[in-house]
Amino acid sequence: MLNFIFLVTVFIIGFITGGLLNPIIIFAPKKNYRNVSDLYCPYCGRKYKFYEHISIFSYIFLNGCCASCNQKINYTNQYVILINIIFYFFSYLVYGFSPFAIILDLSLSICLALAVIQVKYNCIPRKLLIPCFVLALLTFIPQIGGDIMYYSKLIAAAVATVFYLILAFSIKSKKEEGLALITVAVILGLQNFVYALFLAFIFVILFLIFQSKKGGKMFNKIYIIPFITAGYFISALTGALFL
Repeated sequence: MLNFIFLVTVFIIGFITGGLLNPIIIFAPKKNYRNVSDLYCPYCGRKYKFYEHISIFSYIFLNGCCASCNQKINYTNQYVILINIIFYFFSYLVYGFSPFAIILDLSLSICLALAVIQVKYNCIPRKLLIPCFVLALLTFIPQIGGDIMYYSKLIAAAVATVFYLILAFSIKSKKEEGLALITVAVILGLQNFVYALFLAFIFVILFLIFQSKKGGKMFNKIYIIPFITAGYFISALTGALFL
């Protein structure tokens, strides 16, 4: 019975946190990067408030409609709620209600938002990267970081830095992508970070194969954050085996 209550609680937290990601994805990019169609009601032209893009809030208090004209709001990025719930659920099963699990959950939520923003708007808001990096630094505290030794985190950060420099010279990777890599490295530690990099590489290969099979145009630019987030997602949950 107690486990059931915990699972319901995790579901609710994952749902609410995932719902907050939608307005973050829309409003976090700088104004010149934002999608105008997401900011204004297509019926009355009124600019949406931040809270109107929080689907759970909107459905409870506004019936999912524009506060001005009562027309239904077309919510985008709702798939992030499902991904967020899935991660929170399995994170609880692997790590329980621990400080490290909270760091994992929050940092993955931020990385998920960053991944969507990079793909949709081709930008990486530093205002999201900084709190994610702060979360990573908190894992150096033994009571929070779990069983991952601090030297493993430092070596992982060094590996991430070298990897970023290679990407910066080869595909002109942005420095924000380097900070994202270092953040994930510090949280996961060396072994799990290498595992995440390997998974990200596999995802890139599969993505390129899919694009070629589909006959789509091959991209001149490979976005790093979506692939490293996917690797982070799997490594954080299955990588506990390597700890």
